[in-house]
Amino acid sequence: ELKKTLQASSSLFQLKDSPPLSLTGLIRRIQNDEERFQKVLQSFGYFSGAVKIRISGKPIQSLRSLVLRNTKSFPVAIKITTGPLFKFGRIKIRGFEKIKSKPVVSNIQTGDPALGSEILKTESDLIAQLKVKGYAYANLGERRLELDSKKQVMDVYLVAIPGQKIRLGKVVLKGNNKVKSDFIIRKVSWNNGDIYKPTTIKRYQSVLSNLGLFSSVKVRMPERDKLPKKILKPVQVIATVEEKKMRFVGFGGDYSTNFGAGITGFWGHRNYFGRGEKLKLGSRVDRIGENEFSKINKKLNLEFNKPDYKIVGQELVSEGKILTESFDAFDRDAVLGSIGLSRKFGPHISFTGRAA
Repeated sequence: ELKKTLQASSSLFQLKDSPPLSLTGLIRRIQNDEERFQKVLQSFGYFSGAVKIRISGKPIQSLRSLVLRNTKSFPVAIKITTGPLFKFGRIKIRGFEKIKSKPVVSNIQTGDPALGSEILKTESDLIAQLKVKGYAYANLGERRLELDSKKQVMDVYLVAIPGQKIRLGKVVLKGNNKVKSDFIIRKVSWNNGDIYKPTTIKRYQSVLSNLGLFSSVKVRMPERDKLPKKILKPVQVIATVEEKKMRFVGFGGDYSTNFGAGITGFWGHRNYFGRGEKLKLGSRVDRIGENEFSKINKKLNLEFNKPDYKIVGQELVSEGKILTESFDAFDRDAVLGSIGLSRKFGPHISFTGRAA
């Protein structure tokens, strides 16, 4: 894994099919690789590793362009000595005492290999722990890493900066033109003054995305630098949407040996009255070629759904059909219809009841 990472970070490997135009260009690539290799070694816990790169058996510091002027190719040899693997020693995290809580650290433990990636994961986890507790603008201070070459350990000192606990306020909408604001704001799942939680923001963004009215939805807190130093009131939440085209049309055709040819067409509107009402008008003719032209099957279909009917999360669903059909065994002229309610009882559970 270390070797693969070293090669992936190396200009010499990644650009081997694009040779430099001069020896100076090759030396520059080597010098850049030396620095990258050291960083990779350190990220894997090898802090006393050594990197030696030679061209045609000679160190680059001793090369002169005159020496290799007539050489057509320059063999490059890379020798990497990892040295001992350092391990985590003392681990201290400050800042959580300000909120009377203890940090949960699972990525770095004393005695584990001192991997840089695990430190980054730990920092990300610390931020996440603070945000779950309502500290939306939590941050980390400058980390301090101390190496003991004799003991081959790394001591880690991290500082958490929780900031102030944030309460959620009203939603500020941006980007909606055809979808009415009260319909979008009605979907808010928190009360003014509720403690901030990342899941609350994500849930609201998911609800708006699932409406089928927007091609893009972003729900976020204001930038930290735009907030007052002392936050006393609930913080406004910014919801930015990009609306889809509200009207849509479609058509298609099919053919089967049993029923002949059929043609289908439809027109629809995603937001008929401005609050997510879905209207779809469709028609179909079939048994073309099987029935006489005056007796081909015809169907006219109308669907209308109204979200948040009476209460949030409850949808009025209705459908109507006008049919004129002629089959070998029977003929039928009919008007059919149904109306009902669909209610969500969670993100994955819903119930629909209809009366025909």
